[in-house]
Amino acid sequence: MKKFIVTSIALVASLALAFTIAGCGEQKVQEGVYKKVADGLYEVTYSDYDVNYGNQKSEEGVFSLKNYSKTRNGAGCSSVRNDNYVGRNFDVPYGDSAEVIVHTTAKDGRYASVGSFNCGMILDGDNLTKKELGDAAFNLMPFAIVDGINEKGLVVESNVTPAKDIGLTTGTNPGKPDLNILNIGRFLLDKAATAKEAVDMLDQYNISNTWDWAQMNKVGYEVHYMIADSQDTYVVEFINNKVVVQKDKQVLTNYYLGVEGGTDNGMGIERLQILTDNKSMATSSENMAKLMEKVYYTKTSDVNLEPYCYSDHFGITKDDADNPIVLSNYNTPENKAKLKKAGEETAAATAEMLKTGTNPDGIWITLHTCVFDMKACNFTFSMKEHPEKTWTFGIK
Repeated sequence: MKKFIVTSIALVASLALAFTIAGCGEQKVQEGVYKKVADGLYEVTYSDYDVNYGNQKSEEGVFSLKNYSKTRNGAGCSSVRNDNYVGRNFDVPYGDSAEVIVHTTAKDGRYASVGSFNCGMILDGDNLTKKELGDAAFNLMPFAIVDGINEKGLVVESNVTPAKDIGLTTGTNPGKPDLNILNIGRFLLDKAATAKEAVDMLDQYNISNTWDWAQMNKVGYEVHYMIADSQDTYVVEFINNKVVVQKDKQVLTNYYLGVEGGTDNGMGIERLQILTDNKSMATSSENMAKLMEKVYYTKTSDVNLEPYCYSDHFGITKDDADNPIVLSNYNTPENKAKLKKAGEETAAATAEMLKTGTNPDGIWITLHTCVFDMKACNFTFSMKEHPEKTWTFGIK
């Protein structure tokens, strides 16, 4: 076990992030420990970190992916809630970046929580491999978690959304305290006991997107969130600088639910439908994991080029004949045949990629799966490198 004590100033210097302390020159200390769980999997516990959410801003951003190559464009993720369980697949371009389980302990009104993170999702992530988990990743992880559950059983999950048509969020409540759109997960897990309380908190802040993925794919991405507890489920999206909240939406991919018809460059329509059609099977943690297997392998088109894909699978675009794949005609025989063929081609390409260890076609797959149990306040975790293993992580 290795121990780190790193000041926020050192973090700024290494990652060009502004973890400033409003109104004073005090240096905040981040403290924690990490250990290796298995090859490519680490577990980190934080006892302290800078909770000054409002001033965490960066021109390049936490999830810059600045150094990703053209063939590694595209990202996804699928989330679904059924009964007491929330399932989540983390889908990004295949690589060798480390997976990390992130614990935070309760302190000064902060709830304890546990969530997940992948080092490939941060600035210079290609250099933070499974063998080289370093200080930079360590200090960023409390804020860059992609999902998590706190001691009250609140689950927060984030998925990407395309912002090409809608535009990046510049401020939802000008004049109110600032909140970085990417720090919402950490903020709510720390402060909220219920899903309703979490959603209501967002109206108290000026939420903005302080980063831009245009360098990566010339499209621009944001995030939307699934927020759930044992009673309620909400989807929170940021559309035209408004917080759009929808209750009882229990499936989330990368397709705006608050925009009628979605957007032309939305991803995840078929994943959305597959999870909607089958979510009733997820009556246990094990069955939820089986459900998530149904939406494992996908592949994006080259998102630098028009037309943008309606489908996750290559070969099906919004201009494909006169029958684009949207929810209203998802189950037509013609579209089922298209998806079946595309799925077979994607599975074959993915198998070849895994066999050779290369990623020439920009394939992205499910790097890990989390299944949250809101009553037990824990989650099971599985990853591609260890297909026969499952770990359970709880609150510390």
